[in-house]
Amino acid sequence: MNTKFFVLLLIFVSCGPTESEIQEQIEQAVEQATSTTTTTKYVVQNP
Repeated sequence: MNTKFFVLLLIFVSCGPTESEIQEQIEQAVEQATSTTTTTKYVVQNP
């Protein structure tokens, strides 16, 4: 039972993305979020 679990865990860990791939995905997400964000300026007029 422990051997099957260890082999499954080893396959799961080794098939994941690398550190650089994760960082690239984060940078792309941040770039997309900051490029699509708009700001609105509210002007309040005194009566």
